[in-house]
Amino acid sequence: MAIDPTLDRRPVSPLIYGVNFGSSAEFGDLPYPLRRWGGNATTRYSWTADASNSGSDWYFISTPSSNPNPAALPNGSEVDLFVAETRGAGAGALVTVPTIGWVTKDRVKRWGFSQAKYGAQQATECTGSNNAPWCAADAGNGVRTNSTPVTGNDPTDTSAPETPSYVGDWIAHLTGQFGGAAACGVRFYALDNEPTLWNSTHRDVHPAALTFDELWQRTLDYAGQIKTSDPAARVLGPVCWGAGATTSIPRPTVAGPGPIARRMATSGSSSGTLAQVRAHQVATGTLLVDDLDIHWYPQGGTALNDNEAAATAALRLRATKALYDSTYVDESLINTPVKLITRMRAYIAARCPGLGACDHRVTTSGGDTGISSALAQGGGAAVFGREGVGPGHALGGAPERQRAARTRSACTSITTGRAGR
Repeated sequence: MAIDPTLDRRPVSPLIYGVNFGSSAEFGDLPYPLRRWGGNATTRYSWTADASNSGSDWYFISTPSSNPNPAALPNGSEVDLFVAETRGAGAGALVTVPTIGWVTKDRVKRWGFSQAKYGAQQATECTGSNNAPWCAADAGNGVRTNSTPVTGNDPTDTSAPETPSYVGDWIAHLTGQFGGAAACGVRFYALDNEPTLWNSTHRDVHPAALTFDELWQRTLDYAGQIKTSDPAARVLGPVCWGAGATTSIPRPTVAGPGPIARRMATSGSSSGTLAQVRAHQVATGTLLVDDLDIHWYPQGGTALNDNEAAATAALRLRATKALYDSTYVDESLINTPVKLITRMRAYIAARCPGLGACDHRVTTSGGDTGISSALAQGGGAAVFGREGVGPGHALGGAPERQRAARTRSACTSITTGRAGR
């Protein structure tokens, strides 16, 4: 074996070793260089009420944060505290902004599918929590006892309309509290969380499948507000939901026929979001989106469990091949090569050259408790480093060009950590 460390060198972004949320205690053990505030509940987060809605993750219930001083809102919100703690640890913050057009309307526990209002349903918060003392028996799961979905519900049961200017005001608030991205404030903003699944995860307020024209319009409106409020901030989007975003796997909840990332890259299509981003940049000089963001979840039952049986552990380790190996047929219902990073690189090169690429929701590690979990996380992070994935890294370029294109951080000196979910 001959090893030449001078070949095919490229910078490795420390930001690939991030975590979703994380805790202050974890920072004491392992200082993550990047923390993400995101997930389904952030799609309807209200920064003025400091409250969010769980969507289909938990009976479409709106709940306030455990804010110690709600009278001071919007100062001292959950996100304010998150950013302050992250900056105090020398890390960068990635904040998800709602673009769905609705936010949680107040700090009162409410639910989207009341049984009293919409009829009996298959499950409730009480059946889901084994009749915990705090459960609401009226909060249904939105599925009638005959297995048909509840339709025609009122979105204002839990939520209030939200406009792009609402997000713009939030960014202005954050820059007022912490400075802009150039001054070590919030450095990254994600355009919501997996919007092509809204008609499933948040169907009480967005029951129709997202169209590609709608996706572009929301990208234009909300990214524009972010860039106006903090021009130095990096915007991540469109935030696609997973491997199905890049392959031909059928999935009813994906808007329109065909895979979303391929449709986004379609030349001449009014729904081609990447092409639209590039066209807008040429016309106005403003690049609305800095990094294409595709989430990735290994399929086949290896990701979200603590099973360390030999066969499961081996499959968990092989699953990282879906990120790059064009010959690896995904061992799941996908049953086709995913080659996620290769596809992302091709879409960027074809429709928006120079765009960065990141994957801020990677689940390779099972339950984070076993040796194969640790190895899979390490393997996934190693692939990201080798392939140049990370905010500010231009996926389409050769290694030396990537070195010139990368974004150096004057705010983050931490370079160790583990890849988070």
